[in-house]
Amino acid sequence: ASLDTWAQAMCQENLEVTDANVYLRVGQSNQAGRGVNSGIHADLTGRVGTLIMWPQPTPATQTAGTGTINSDSYIEELELGVSQTFEKVDNQHGMEMRFGHDMYEFNENCWIIKYGVGGTPIFNQVTYNDWNTTATATLYSQTLGLLGTTFDEIQHVFRKNPVWRGMSIMQGETDAIITGAGAVYKTNWQNTINGWIDAMIAAGYTVNKLRIYFWQITDVGGAAYDPTEFAAVKAAQAAFPTTYFADHPSRTANVKGIETRTTDDIPLLDTQHYDEDGLDTMGEIEFDYFKIWSKE
Repeated sequence: ASLDTWAQAMCQENLEVTDANVYLRVGQSNQAGRGVNSGIHADLTGRVGTLIMWPQPTPATQTAGTGTINSDSYIEELELGVSQTFEKVDNQHGMEMRFGHDMYEFNENCWIIKYGVGGTPIFNQVTYNDWNTTATATLYSQTLGLLGTTFDEIQHVFRKNPVWRGMSIMQGETDAIITGAGAVYKTNWQNTINGWIDAMIAAGYTVNKLRIYFWQITDVGGAAYDPTEFAAVKAAQAAFPTTYFADHPSRTANVKGIETRTTDDIPLLDTQHYDEDGLDTMGEIEFDYFKIWSKE
């Protein structure tokens, strides 16, 4: 009887599927990260444990709408100088390093999907590649491809249950220089977020534990933003936790919370990019927010 009990217990253990917490990171160069690798905090050198999905570019860089993204992508352990961004992977990093390190130590079932591309608006127009839902072959559709590939591999290769728990948005600098972009910034991001959610649900996945961290852009470094557009973009970001649910009350079934924060106090590397200490702080802030809900 004891042998049968042991066998049943082992079978039950093998049938149990562990959740894989997925955190999507999207945005411009401050999401890609301009932190210099030689200045990173010592505990973030080498591998930090978290698995990351990041796209394979063609050509090797993509800025201001040039270049395309292959269907191929990489899933590997997050490692400084190897896997954190395709723009300047060998010498730059973003806030994902601190976030990934701390989240892995807190809950090792942590996956990051990162897609940060410099100079890209949410506003739909012809000069830049963008995150808007209305154009074809945009960053919006490429990100959806990364989500689908990651969820599929988590489920069928790693044999875990993908749970989309987080989204980090660090974007808006380019919209702050485009006439008319600020007025539709809120609506554009609402459409993009909802489009990603609906597409994943249509693919057969449950999206009911998502939380969003929406960083606000800053002008304290003296970047040459259009004053009107900058004010409109930042106001939309600051109000997003309220306006999103007011405009889409049914989305409480998918999105459990939204947080936003100013970056006026985050140290800068130049007029608009955060430095190594700033990115470390931002990663820690995100970790402190998302860790509370990592087992929700």
